Amino acid sequence: MTSVKVEPALQERFATEARQLDAKRELYRRASGGRKAAEVSIGQIVWLSTTPNSVQLSAVETGKLYFVRSAPDGPKFETYWLSHTFSFVRKADGWTLVDTKALVAPGIPPATQPANTTDKNEKEDLKVAGKFRPMASETDRSAPLKAAAPGAKFSGAPRVAGPPYDYSAMVNYAIRYAENYNPNYRAYGNDCTNFVSQVMQAGGWDYVGGGILDRTDPDKWFYGGGPGETFLTSYTWAGAHNWGVFAQIHSQRTWGLSNVWLMDLADVLQVDWDHPAGDPGSIIDHTMVVTGRWGYQGDPFAQELYMTYHTNNRLHFPLSDIIAETNPEDIWYAHRT
Repeated sequence: MTSVKVEPALQERFATEARQLDAKRELYRRASGGRKAAEVSIGQIVWLSTTPNSVQLSAVETGKLYFVRSAPDGPKFETYWLSHTFSFVRKADGWTLVDTKALVAPGIPPATQPANTTDKNEKEDLKVAGKFRPMASETDRSAPLKAAAPGAKFSGAPRVAGPPYDYSAMVNYAIRYAENYNPNYRAYGNDCTNFVSQVMQAGGWDYVGGGILDRTDPDKWFYGGGPGETFLTSYTWAGAHNWGVFAQIHSQRTWGLSNVWLMDLADVLQVDWDHPAGDPGSIIDHTMVVTGRWGYQGDPFAQELYMTYHTNNRLHFPLSDIIAETNPEDIWYAHRT
């Protein structure tokens, strides 16, 4: 099994995907400068099934992709984790790889995978509690500011309003648990907002409410229960749209920025992947946190922001690449935390 042949049909698929990845590589080069080197390893190998003439196994790919361009004190690479399955059969001329599948969740796939053709929506098993219609954030650094952001906390600047949240603790938590899920919390199939709620709690956000009767209230935010006991956790804890309603409208623990490039460390970015502005069916699908920032002294706009999130787990994924790979009609919501 150390050296096997590849089924011709699978070789053709690899060739097609290689061309798609060439286009993706060029997209990233234009957006953020691209990548210059990679370190990839395979681990957590699990034998799923075996017969004398077939083998199926799973494994986790861990990759570090080094940036061509980065700040002296900023992240030098992004990290991703991706599960795969592999199927082999024994033929007359030896073992042959006949199929392999990357287990890519809805959303943006790792840089090593072609564009995801599946729906990006998280399809969370949570009801939308309340409407969330703050101003959609601009994604162009040159766009004029529509409104001043009160209590702005750019890198190194103290927060001038609100409680003394520990932003370093938020960033450190996100980095620590980007891959390894904290065993003190259950994991959701679409885990991005559950993860960001943990990040906020690590920085000092207190629970509001608790118990099954408060679960659907948009002004409550709490985690409770053991594995599988989702009925003891608020919708606002793990639902992207629900979290936004609580954070910015009911609790006012965050407020909206007029441009995503005004975000700083530990700020939160949410996105509605596929609904144009004004669509009554528009709800937020995904939640990310800023764990790295590259900017120049005196310039409120970041040159680059590095996002960390769960569901297709990523650490320090450049925001320039995320925006370049998404639809111009996507709606962005930048939260000052």
